[in-house]
Amino acid sequence: MKKLFAMPTSQSSSKAKKNDAEDEEQLDELVADDAQQEYIRSRKTEDLLAEAASTQHQYTHFPKNPFCRTCQRARMMAPQARRKGGQKRIETEVFGDHIIGDHVIIKKNVEEGFKGEQVALVLKDLHTQYRYVYPSQSEDAQSSVDGLNHFIGSKNDVQVVYTDNSPELIRAIKDLGYRI
Repeated sequence: MKKLFAMPTSQSSSKAKKNDAEDEEQLDELVADDAQQEYIRSRKTEDLLAEAASTQHQYTHFPKNPFCRTCQRARMMAPQARRKGGQKRIETEVFGDHIIGDHVIIKKNVEEGFKGEQVALVLKDLHTQYRYVYPSQSEDAQSSVDGLNHFIGSKNDVQVVYTDNSPELIRAIKDLGYRI
């Protein structure tokens, strides 16, 4: 067996190199390549119980083992992955085709604005992913109209404005003549 940090003593350097090469060949024969090893998982109960208790499985919990308590808990807490119909992406062509708006209420004395603003109107354009926040002291229709006018600018070609059905935003959108 090869010793770490061993210095050749009485042998010449060519004999030491020859012995090192022989040791490496023997080690290579004992260790199989990763490509040669193929993991085939057994479905027998006793094999799955042994795998669940193994150190390797306890580190990764992969693949899921029906006898591993942690795997079962993680599976139980995972959200449902159901397929939903409809489009995943809304097709837009220019800025202002589809706008999303919502109000955010901010905690008092914690995150309020410089002038005591406790409400913010958040607007986002889906085409450019551009967002802007308009702080306000109240959640009223007039501040929403001001925010929408600033966000859209002089462009009057807005197709749809999405909202969470807040009465202030709905009134502001109707006052400006946009489709909800």
